[in-house]
Amino acid sequence: MLAMLGLADEHVFSAHYVPFRSPSWAELASREAAERFAEGLWRWLLPRVEFETVVCIGEDRPGKPLAALLNAHLETSLPVGWGDITADRYRLPDGRALIALPHLSRFALFGRAASEAPLRRLFEVS
Repeated sequence: MLAMLGLADEHVFSAHYVPFRSPSWAELASREAAERFAEGLWRWLLPRVEFETVVCIGEDRPGKPLAALLNAHLETSLPVGWGDITADRYRLPDGRALIALPHLSRFALFGRAASEAPLRRLFEVS
């Protein structure tokens, strides 16, 4: 992903939306409490971090909650070359983007020929 976007890893801020380990969202203990904690954490953090684009792994969680926190609207949902699996691009009021990808441990998108063109459209790169 960084190569496609022309970014060096030192220009990336990376963090888990919900900073608690679990094999899956469905198996996360105390999901409601974890999500309340995550929302408070990100509500505090986002105004303090300069960013051009937010990329998250997971469309429903954390894509939709982050979109709500950022007051972003769904701009497009594109198939990513894995059958009916899609990725979403939201647009913040100031024009920056939030990209919500399917989980990369389950859907290897980067370096995969069938996913290259949709990812380039999603990230708006040539």
